[in-house]
Amino acid sequence: MAQMMMEETQLKELFKQAMVEVLQEILDNHPGLSQLCQRHAQEREELTPCWNESAV
Repeated sequence: MAQMMMEETQLKELFKQAMVEVLQEILDNHPGLSQLCQRHAQEREELTPCWNESAV
């Protein structure tokens, strides 16, 4: 049972790594998309304080 849990964790980690690699390759091959993602991330950072204040 413990081995199955470990295998599942390893598979999840491998899947995450693969997703990161695929997304990175997409961003590397599409500069416009990368800029769009950066702009979106920047907008989210600017909004974060508002969310944090409303959560308190």
